[in-house]
Amino acid sequence: MPSSEKTSLGLNNWKAEDKPIREDFCNDNILLDTLLSGHLSDGSLHLSQDERKYLCGSAAGTYEGTGEAMQQILLPFSPKLVLVAQSSSPPMLFSGGVTEIHMGIASPSNGSSGMNLSGQTLSVRQSQTEPEAGGQKMCLNQAGNLYFWAAFR
Repeated sequence: MPSSEKTSLGLNNWKAEDKPIREDFCNDNILLDTLLSGHLSDGSLHLSQDERKYLCGSAAGTYEGTGEAMQQILLPFSPKLVLVAQSSSPPMLFSGGVTEIHMGIASPSNGSSGMNLSGQTLSVRQSQTEPEAGGQKMCLNQAGNLYFWAAFR
């Protein structure tokens, strides 16, 4: 017979002089099974198999801008989509009649201004001259700036 003491989960906590019986072990197993299966099936705490597959198809990283007209970043796989954003600027900035582009998206067949994706190679561009009023200035490789990228299969 178990002692009257229970663990924080409600399991039997036998004393040395107690004589456990099979029913006590069975009840403890049922309680453990109920608690664990409830926890493991809680979608707010654990990812489903489909969610795991989706997340396994992505990678992320950073690069530092060089200021050169173009920089190429080798990605860990050939993605279907890549996003890039400068860490210290909004996606676009309107300054002096010029639109500065600090964020971009690219796929193998197309890309936003200043980005190109070919296989595992992401190319980002930096304008070398100031555009005329109403123009765009590519700012995806500004010297010394940190950029984040995310790639998806």
